[in-house]
Amino acid sequence: EIIPVLSPTKEFASAGLWTSDLKVLNKLTYKGIELAEKLFFLETYKLSKKLKVKKSQHDLAISLVSPALLKRPHDWPANSYVVGPWYQERIEELSPEITEFIDRKDTIYAGFGSMKKKNPEKLARTIIEACKELDLQLIINRGWGGLELPNLYKADPSIRFVAGISHAKVFPKVKAIMHHGGVGTVHAALRAGTVSIIVPFIVDQPWWADRLNRLNLGPKALPLRKFTKDNVMKRIIETTKYQDNVKNIANLMKQDNGVNMTLDLITKYLTK
Repeated sequence: EIIPVLSPTKEFASAGLWTSDLKVLNKLTYKGIELAEKLFFLETYKLSKKLKVKKSQHDLAISLVSPALLKRPHDWPANSYVVGPWYQERIEELSPEITEFIDRKDTIYAGFGSMKKKNPEKLARTIIEACKELDLQLIINRGWGGLELPNLYKADPSIRFVAGISHAKVFPKVKAIMHHGGVGTVHAALRAGTVSIIVPFIVDQPWWADRLNRLNLGPKALPLRKFTKDNVMKRIIETTKYQDNVKNIANLMKQDNGVNMTLDLITKYLTK
């Protein structure tokens, strides 16, 4: 599982909610997943027959979340594990032009991945105006069209607009990262040692924003309904107080070995 939803626990709520902690109600939040499993029981039964494995509830649950970010709950069953994310080894280098741009001055990165809402130019303009007010440069990653560069700023020397860029290469070099809060981007930002400003759109993204804030790894989520220049500026300014904590967790995450641990667990499960 890419996000923690399969194994109920009292220690945190199921990912997919607006919060990662509902106290005594945490364990109840997993009932929705159990219902979904029952709805698809026939399909999973057919698949288990085809693969010649027994179908029982959660024979093996592997969470691809860094143990530094999500410690294994004490009340999880023995067959549930937290192993860390899978990282791609082949990384595209930054262009010399982007590298020189970042080296020139403190820079903010903004990109919403595959997320897209109405008025992508308005969102980009709000970020640009906030960065200009704070005398910061800006890299805008268009992604799937979640951000579009307004014509007014297309020749602005303090802005770079890209259609895609290596997170692993650019994240360690920027002052802060504004993104949608997808689990992959959350891990990439933490691994880079750079603070996230999360603007959640759907599903588990509010959960991750809340999780980071509770762990003192980033400011509170910035909802789209409150996406103003002043609020963007406020979040950027707030990132400085989380920087040391994020640097510390980045060092811990260097020990993650999600791919090998996953392969070992699956091999042991299939051969037992």
